[in-house]
Amino acid sequence: MSIHEAFQCLRDLVDRFEDLIEEGKIATVSNNIELVVGFINSVESSIPLTIDILERSRSILQEVQQDNKLFKYVSTYHRMLVLVSIPYIISILEAASSILRNRDFLDEANRALALAEKLKCFVDTLKH
Repeated sequence: MSIHEAFQCLRDLVDRFEDLIEEGKIATVSNNIELVVGFINSVESSIPLTIDILERSRSILQEVQQDNKLFKYVSTYHRMLVLVSIPYIISILEAASSILRNRDFLDEANRALALAEKLKCFVDTLKH
C-alpha cells in the first residue's frame, strides 16, 4: 500500500465510521430493536476492513518520511479513527447491548459486547 492508497482508504474509512456513528445514534435513541441489530451487523461487517486498513496504514506511517506531503493527513485520519471514531462506536455498541439486554435479546446483547471488546483490544494494540 502506498501513502496515496493509505490516504484514500483512511479517508473512506473515516466517512464509513461517520455513517456508522449516525446509524448507531439513531438506533439507540429510537430503541428500535431492528435498527439496533442492523447497526451491530454493520459494525461487524466493517471490522475486517477496518483492521486491515489501520494495520497497513500504521506500517506506512512508520516507513514514510514525515516531510511527505500526505504524511500529516494520513496520520490525522489514522489518529481520528483510533482515538475518536472507534471509541465512539464502542460506546454505542455498549449502549446497544444494554437496550437489547433490557428487552431480553441476550444473544444479540452479548454479540454487541463481544464486538465492543474486539474493537477495544484492537485499538489498544494500535496505541502502542
